[in-house]
Order: sequence, then C-alpha cells, then structure tokens
Amino acid sequence: MLDQSASASVSSSKNYNYNYISNEVRSTQAPTEYRPVTAYTATGPIIVNGVDINTGLYPVLNFQPEGAEYPYIYVPIAEFSKVGARAVWDEAEQVIYVTTDYYELQNRVKQLEEENAYLKSLIEGLTPVGRGNTASNIISGGFTAQTK
Repeated sequence: MLDQSASASVSSSKNYNYNYISNEVRSTQAPTEYRPVTAYTATGPIIVNGVDINTGLYPVLNFQPEGAEYPYIYVPIAEFSKVGARAVWDEAEQVIYVTTDYYELQNRVKQLEEENAYLKSLIEGLTPVGRGNTASNIISGGFTAQTK
C-alpha cells in the first residue's frame, strides 16, 4: 500500500494549525516554522464516500509524527473537490476555507422524512386496510363501507 522508495522530504517556511469547525476548516494560529520530515506516498487507493482520492496530480502522503503510535494519511486539499468539498484560499486572511453541504443535506433529509410521515398520517384512514378491509375481513364477511 505504501511506496517506501518514493519518499519525499517535506519542508516549508510556514506551519498552520487547523481545526475542523462545523463545515469549515480555519487556521487557528499564526504561522510558525516547519521542521523537515520524511513522508511516503500512499500507492493504494484512498476511498472517501466511494471515491478514490489518491488518483490526482497531488499524491496522498503517509507520515508518522515523532512520538505518534501510528502513521497518519495526509490528503492534499486540492483533492477535496473529488468528494464534494470546496476549498477557497483567502489571500487577505491567509486562511483556507473548506466547505461542504453535508450538514445542509442531512437537515434536508430529516425535514423530508418528517414531511413524509405527516403525509402518510393524512391518508392512513383512507386506505382499504385503514377502513378495515383486511384480507381476513374480506374472506369472512365482505368489504367494510366507507363512513365518510
């Protein structure tokens, strides 16, 4: 799964600490200096919501921080669009905003389920079974007349 021979030394002049808040990623600290690390490219698929996000120009990296028990998979922010997220760089604030419609869609599903339950309750007494016309009633005595 990991290509140990394709190691890369990663070094940069800035380091941002990011927190995931609701459906946005925001920088929470001023930049600090990075220290060089060794990371390996992940050669196997990385599936998110049924989509392999390890097929683009920027490879997914595997890195084990010093003192960490297990390695971590790092996904380049440029690959987020493959799973429906939108990443926008704000030059003035020096912040990357990542947004999705996950929570909006989750709330819409709940709303539609509630609406469906209400509509079903409106027709409950109008169905043949709701009026008492079950298979056993029909066999033993016929149809029940509608009372409305």
